[in-house]
Amino acid sequence: MKGGEVMQVYVGYENAKIERPMKVLKGFEKTYLNTGESQNIKVKIPVKELAYWDVNSKSWKVEKIDYSIYVGNSSQNEDLQKLQISVK
Repeated sequence: MKGGEVMQVYVGYENAKIERPMKVLKGFEKTYLNTGESQNIKVKIPVKELAYWDVNSKSWKVEKIDYSIYVGNSSQNEDLQKLQISVK
């Protein structure tokens, strides 16, 4: 059916050494499709989006951990595809 769709990208911090949410919306892209049409969508998430504010050093830091990336059209876990990335 013709209509719009919003793809959402969340980042999860399950292995974080500091307290962080289980997942946070970091990007989205809306597209419109005709009946039977499909599209590839790119949503860029810069590495700096993984950073947190370190109050001790008064600077932004990116933890060197595995991050979960969730992609889907809803924030509900059952609607999301999951992959892992590592920051070394």
